[in-house]
Amino acid sequence: MVIELTVQQRSADGTAEVYHYAFEQDEVLVGRDEAADVRLPHPAISQVHLRLQRGDGEVLHAVDAGSTNGTLLDGEPLAASCPAPLGAGSRLTVGPFTLIVGGR
Repeated sequence: MVIELTVQQRSADGTAEVYHYAFEQDEVLVGRDEAADVRLPHPAISQVHLRLQRGDGEVLHAVDAGSTNGTLLDGEPLAASCPAPLGAGSRLTVGPFTLIVGGR
């Protein structure tokens, strides 16, 4: 199963940059670190901010990696280190970025 993400970056002037990713590995790291699979270079983003992990039965989970500024899943805060299931269209908010699972 491919993990597909669309990443949108909001800017102060109302414009948005959009990036599309597809991964075949079982874990995708999101953060500011150069080793992150999805690198979000912004001071509000932790080095490793978020992990997307494929669990049993191919269900995708989001896990906040103890980030400083937190992660929202569909507008609700994620508890650090507590996996939350994702579905197509799930929206993760990380600083000024929105990550949309499986959609364009």
